[in-house]
Amino acid sequence: MKIRYLSIRNFRGIRELNWNVTQSISCLVGPGDSTKTTILDAIEYALFPQGYLNIVDSDFFDCIVENPIEISVTVGQLPEDMLSLDKFGEYLRGWNAATGIIDEPDAQHEPVITIGLRVDKTLEPIWQILNDRLVGPVLISAANREQLGMTRLGVYGDKHLSWGKGSILAHLTGDVETLSPILANSIRVARQALRDQGIAELNHAAEQVEELAKAFGVKARTKFQAGLDSRLQIDRQSNMTLYDGEVPLRSSGLGSKRLITMAMQRNGVKEGAIILVDEVEAGLEPHRLRQVLRLLRPEHESAPQVFMTTHSSVSIVELQAAELNLVRSNNGSIDIKPVSSDLQDVIRGNPEAFLGKKLVVCEGKTEIGLCRYLDSVWQKANEGLSFGYIGAVLVNGNGTSTPNIALKLRKLGFDVLVLLDSDVPANPSIQDLATANICVIQWADNKAIENCIMADIPLGFLEQIVQFAITITKSRESVLDSIGSRLGLASGAFQGDIGDAIQQFSEERVRDAVGTAAKQKEWFKRIDRGESLGQIIYPSFGDIHDSDLVMKLNKLKDWIYA
Repeated sequence: MKIRYLSIRNFRGIRELNWNVTQSISCLVGPGDSTKTTILDAIEYALFPQGYLNIVDSDFFDCIVENPIEISVTVGQLPEDMLSLDKFGEYLRGWNAATGIIDEPDAQHEPVITIGLRVDKTLEPIWQILNDRLVGPVLISAANREQLGMTRLGVYGDKHLSWGKGSILAHLTGDVETLSPILANSIRVARQALRDQGIAELNHAAEQVEELAKAFGVKARTKFQAGLDSRLQIDRQSNMTLYDGEVPLRSSGLGSKRLITMAMQRNGVKEGAIILVDEVEAGLEPHRLRQVLRLLRPEHESAPQVFMTTHSSVSIVELQAAELNLVRSNNGSIDIKPVSSDLQDVIRGNPEAFLGKKLVVCEGKTEIGLCRYLDSVWQKANEGLSFGYIGAVLVNGNGTSTPNIALKLRKLGFDVLVLLDSDVPANPSIQDLATANICVIQWADNKAIENCIMADIPLGFLEQIVQFAITITKSRESVLDSIGSRLGLASGAFQGDIGDAIQQFSEERVRDAVGTAAKQKEWFKRIDRGESLGQIIYPSFGDIHDSDLVMKLNKLKDWIYA
């Protein structure tokens, strides 16, 4: 089965959403509170394989219960038995990516059914087949919804690591009914005696779990086996649980428990199922997360369809661009935009950009470092609001590719500001960027950022920067000769006295020599050095408030905090 179309109305933070689903794996990314998890919840509720949902008033958009919750999921690639007339054959609709859903399927459209969930102010859920040809409602049972095989992975409560009603371990063991006497008997006998008295069935399941967990990156310290857990007995849970040697697995780390549970759940998923995974990275180290993503990626057309959310740059880098979907909320109207495959290079270089709201595309690491320092001081003047609070993300444009990266990100719907040098013509042009509604900040008079800073700061601060360059390069001679050579002086002739140099040359020429040397020798082209540069020059901003440097940085501040 494959979800082809999703429609949501009045559910939690979603007033309306319409999504044509075209991928076998769809990862939802975006800033916090963009309703990514709510979208997964909506799919789960619409295909829920049980007859009861705990719906409360806060599940309605803006808590307005007069507007019913309406979720519809259109499912294709249906098994033959669901296409028969005595099942859902007479309710079939048609779908393709170009035209969407039509009520009368033809040869150009895939046969699909639409399952709708409606909840009004009575809080009673009603599941039914949707089709405009129907005269009256056609209900769909929990048993029929269960055929669609919707599974939510990563629900890693400790109960799944014990044998009991509803646990995955119980299903792995075989006939759940035969477990009752074994579990009841386990309460009455001591732990060691129990190991000798007939828990072969449970240990066989434990061995299965150990093998499944290996693929998800969990290695047993000794051996997985069944055992009696007195703590669970006191808590009135099942007292038979999984052990790794002498240690119950419930004592393992959060990531290991999640992976073990996910491995068991994934094993139970049938071909063609629909898998939901919220915050796939939760509790996982990067190498474990990469392995999970590889195992979840569908390998063939009949493999399960996967929907997931992430807040991790590791996930974004590991996935293909075509597997990512940007989620945006505008007062409850949700837009889901697939990422084009031609953005793969942007994703690899700037994965964090896809998790923000406002993007500041910087020409290089010097600008990123300077902006990071400004973030630390500006938030003090803005009620403690940091770039992170606002959702502003700094993006490395990597030099001359900066305008092109900014334009690509803008086409995805981000608010974008680009911070550009003016010593090299922009491509795409400044006019192209402005036409795309990108805010452009560019230093005046054909300057790179180093030249702009050296041209505008007071002379005393210029001397501090020269000393800073000497400190980080650990070579006074190299720094001074780099500046002197740009003044036309022989090696060793410039000894670092800015005042003497100005008497011999013009102040403008000396400032340009320091700026050009800094740029060409790349003294500050590291993020940490850019931050230190900001720390040195920021105290001068009050004295040079009408300079190009400060006016442009104030424009940046106004844009971020707007």
